[in-house]
Amino acid sequence: MAFSLHDFVFDTCKDMIGHEPDYKIKEYSLGWFTKSVLLQDDLFEIDTLILEKNVPTEIIIDSSTTLEEPIINESSEQDESTITNPIVDPTVIEEPIE
Repeated sequence: MAFSLHDFVFDTCKDMIGHEPDYKIKEYSLGWFTKSVLLQDDLFEIDTLILEKNVPTEIIIDSSTTLEEPIINESSEQDESTITNPIVDPTVIEEPIE
């Protein structure tokens, strides 16, 4: 059996999926594409495999979590006890208002 550089590089790129960051796989593949070892169809297949890896297979919804609407005070009057002071950043120096 003769050694095929194309098959070796193509299999290496596919084996990298899930073990290396996507950009590294694409960068490596493009390097071999510019050397005419990989074909455009190979790049398409590698990209498709990367996209399939990134698609979530299931969505887990926690049934104990419920979405609640915020409670809005319906009265138009607010007493002073409901007004809170904003958080002040001690690193910010405010100029006095004249």
